[in-house]
Amino acid sequence: MKVKITQRSVYHKIAQIEIDVPVPKDAKFDEIQEWIIDNEDEWVDKIDHQLNQEEFVFGNGMDDGHWTDRYEDSEWRIDAVRETKLGKMLTGGHL
Repeated sequence: MKVKITQRSVYHKIAQIEIDVPVPKDAKFDEIQEWIIDNEDEWVDKIDHQLNQEEFVFGNGMDDGHWTDRYEDSEWRIDAVRETKLGKMLTGGHL
């Protein structure tokens, strides 16, 4: 009798870059997100290059950050510290 043995292994890469976004320090998240989407040409090559430099890591990467789309093949986020009347605040979300 022949038996087929199969293994599925998942590996991932995560790349991160920092860019300057020319919006006011008290800008709302929507303003930051809009600038990033409208100016993709300012940063997309940089993140592609960084992704190529990263090593593959075993697993799906869900434990390495604020990822939420477990069943998607790719996920994009932005995270920023912004000024508010109450002080500095971390804001972020999906692109």
